[in-house]
Amino acid sequence: MDGKNSELGQQLKNYRVRQFLLVTLTILLLLIISIWGIWEGSAQLSAEKLFKVLTGKGDAISNQVVFYIRMPRVMAAIATGAGLSISGAVIQTVIRNPLGSPFTLGLSAASAFGAALAIVVFGAIGANAGLEDSGVMFDVPWLVTLSAFLFWIAWRCFNNRFCQMEGSNA
Repeated sequence: MDGKNSELGQQLKNYRVRQFLLVTLTILLLLIISIWGIWEGSAQLSAEKLFKVLTGKGDAISNQVVFYIRMPRVMAAIATGAGLSISGAVIQTVIRNPLGSPFTLGLSAASAFGAALAIVVFGAIGANAGLEDSGVMFDVPWLVTLSAFLFWIAWRCFNNRFCQMEGSNA
């Protein structure tokens, strides 16, 4: 029995070391890609110039490019990736399926139907594309998004009520 506990302890230790290495490498990769995202762009910045900007000694144009264009773009990408990963983990936890996704629940199909309905019925794509003579019935640029969201909510409410009626906990 003692040998089995020591073997489990060693497996746990190996797991924690692998987990630490994976998280460390992921953070390092994120840092490298973030720096590359700040560095690369149409306005050429040398490594020296980027270092000066990040240490507060850069010129005004480079500061504008880095802090008002590239840095917000990189931060938005990181925040979006974090949000998507959290929402995916929540969906997988709620439906108790490691392969679960919005497609599993039908949420993506309901949203796509709502968007398509707004485009076909209301001609909302013309408003978004700026085509004045396209026969747009409503000049509401966010109509497609609103329709997709409302159909998503409606499907979720219907799904909840149906599952409660059937005695399921999904």
